[in-house]
Amino acid sequence: DLDGKFSYSPVIMVRKEKKTISGISLSPNPVVSGASTTVRFEAVQNSLVNIRIVDMAGRQVLQQQNSVSQGTNSIRVNNLNNLQSGIYIIQLVNGNELSTFKFSVVQ
Repeated sequence: DLDGKFSYSPVIMVRKEKKTISGISLSPNPVVSGASTTVRFEAVQNSLVNIRIVDMAGRQVLQQQNSVSQGTNSIRVNNLNNLQSGIYIIQLVNGNELSTFKFSVVQ
């Protein structure tokens, strides 16, 4: 300011919480109609995860719920063969946490 004085604000600690779900992958990607599709990810604890498929317009087109355990999880995603060709987002919802991964579907 104009008189040349200054003061420091109090120091605060900010912690970023570690995600409970990480390393999401979908196999195969692109998803081929009729093929079995698996989502794979790491979980830090046992929990119940909602898996949602959302199109690029933001509409939820599929949903399923699965129990997951601590460590690496592989879950078969059901009914992806009903989707039209295009780009989609898979969302894994664990409590208040949302993890996403983009994938494509081809006929």
